[in-house]
Amino acid sequence: MAISAVKWSSFLGPDSPVPHDMIFKVTESSSELDRKMHIHVNAHKFVLAAVSTEFKKLLYPEAQDIDIVDLKPFHQSGKTEIEVTSSTVEAVQAMLQFVYDGEPQFPVDDVKQLTHTFHSLNLAHQYKIQGLVDLLESNISSFRLSAGNVKEVAQCAAQFGHLSQTSGDLLFRCLNFSYNQSTLTTLLAIGKQCYKPSLVAGALTRLRCRVSDQNLWSMAKLGEWEDCFSGEQEVIQAAKELQKRCVERLTDLMKYPKKFARITAGLSTEDDQTYRKLMLLLDELFCENCSSVSCQDGKAVDDDVKEGTKVKLATGEKGEVAGIRQLVKKVKLELNVTEDDASAPDTACIKIRFGDGTIKLNDSSSEVYFDCS
Repeated sequence: MAISAVKWSSFLGPDSPVPHDMIFKVTESSSELDRKMHIHVNAHKFVLAAVSTEFKKLLYPEAQDIDIVDLKPFHQSGKTEIEVTSSTVEAVQAMLQFVYDGEPQFPVDDVKQLTHTFHSLNLAHQYKIQGLVDLLESNISSFRLSAGNVKEVAQCAAQFGHLSQTSGDLLFRCLNFSYNQSTLTTLLAIGKQCYKPSLVAGALTRLRCRVSDQNLWSMAKLGEWEDCFSGEQEVIQAAKELQKRCVERLTDLMKYPKKFARITAGLSTEDDQTYRKLMLLLDELFCENCSSVSCQDGKAVDDDVKEGTKVKLATGEKGEVAGIRQLVKKVKLELNVTEDDASAPDTACIKIRFGDGTIKLNDSSSEVYFDCS
């Protein structure tokens, strides 16, 4: 029989045709038993050394000075024993199954299996088994996200932040998948823990559309995260935009005094501090001319522009709004249309007073722009 015809997977079981000459001693913590368990997984030194130069160095260390953390071979009862303290039995078995047979035995259908896959990927990187690295990275990249698992998947990926490319890609998939406030807040915490500015900036940006009366104060607090990423402009900008959105919401609430009073009454000490910060920011950002937190300078005015607003025309003339006149009936008469004709436009005429006291009627609001400079 040629060696290519050998069914190598049969050598992994307890009835291996050739006795095992090495043991992986895997140490796992049991939350149920509140103690550590040591589980042995058998293998063959020659097989492992044949597929990995790292295994070759570790298992045949003659004339080599090897020092690998958590993976230190020593001889016990005639077998080489390798201690594995930062992985799982399933991960070690999957690695061996790939070495002996070509691929792992378990699919990646749930978060528990995803955790084992990351552990296997960690081992594959340690031992430079490139074929296994490629296979597991492909499995992880195609892992199916859902509203029910995205938060748990993100937490799983964060545990393997040292596998920066693979875990980072999965974290950004989680970010792009969800607008849920709880998930995005979790991703913020992960981004801070793993120092991923782009992840934090992305989560802050998506949180802008989640600002509401009920979460106004908590959202504003999240907008203070730029202090944790000094010098990271994308985080600083995203945090400022989130805080600006909170100020805009606060400004909207002020239009309804009773609702505003109800939301701002009885604030906790922490929320009261946040409220005061927002008011200071409102004072800094609010433009009196266009009545907006985001200044509308140079943008076209709308029909509800207030009197006294400084504006400029497309011709370059500058003045201020003196009033609005509705021209619906006049326009319909000029167009010679009936009341039933739905195509008759509803337009308004903006009265503009210039510096010399003259007034001009302009019935095309698109040609009138805010002049907040």
